[in-house]
Amino acid sequence: MAHPFFLGRPDPHGRALVLVHGAGGNHALWGPVRAELLRRQVPAVAVDLPGHGRTPGPGRDRVGAYAAFVAAAAAERGITTWAVAGHSLGGAVALTLGARPPPGLVGVGAVCTGARLPVDPMILRGAREAFACTVENLARFCFARGTPEDVWRPAADTLATVGPDVLHGDFAACDRYGLGDADLARIGLPVEVVCGEADVLTPPALSEELARKIPGARLTRIPASGHMPLVEAPGSLAAALERLWERALGAAP
Repeated sequence: MAHPFFLGRPDPHGRALVLVHGAGGNHALWGPVRAELLRRQVPAVAVDLPGHGRTPGPGRDRVGAYAAFVAAAAAERGITTWAVAGHSLGGAVALTLGARPPPGLVGVGAVCTGARLPVDPMILRGAREAFACTVENLARFCFARGTPEDVWRPAADTLATVGPDVLHGDFAACDRYGLGDADLARIGLPVEVVCGEADVLTPPALSEELARKIPGARLTRIPASGHMPLVEAPGSLAAALERLWERALGAAP
């Protein structure tokens, strides 16, 4: 296994809230949210998936492979009791883990994601054939309409660092992914679902479906946020994830 990079450490009891980035991202995108979680005394750690940030590649093209990596990486890091919160592709990873929980998993956060994440074939093709243009357009659509360039441009720069093969693999993983109603009903852990009301990439209807079909799941809507509440509304997202952490610890054996 590629040696995983984590920003942060579990608490002295081996507990942590593991944050998983989305397609083409890395741990740095969680920076504002993680800072707020730490202020709230939540031991948040952010992991880089293979081929992203400071974890060596190659990337993966299956959500299940990324989920297996996160579970193994958490164990390697000495994390024994944990909740996992993921954004977009990372949310698919979190839900996949929740459907078949590895040892010590006690909660799931699903941020701007769904039970299915179909990808426009033009994006899949563009990730390889028109990488720079595709990255810039994706970054624009990640944010609510009217977001200034100085806000969305750093997200484009982050996407550009992974290169065409890893980005294509991430989107292929999203496109192939799908959890059925039985998978969602099997998730018996505390689940917090979060969506941006202005998200056009993973519309709120996907989050509403998760909240309906996962027993006991709670839904938080973030007004005026697009697909990137990590940047657009870090305080609101941190508050939802703090609730997840409190519920998860309360349900922990």
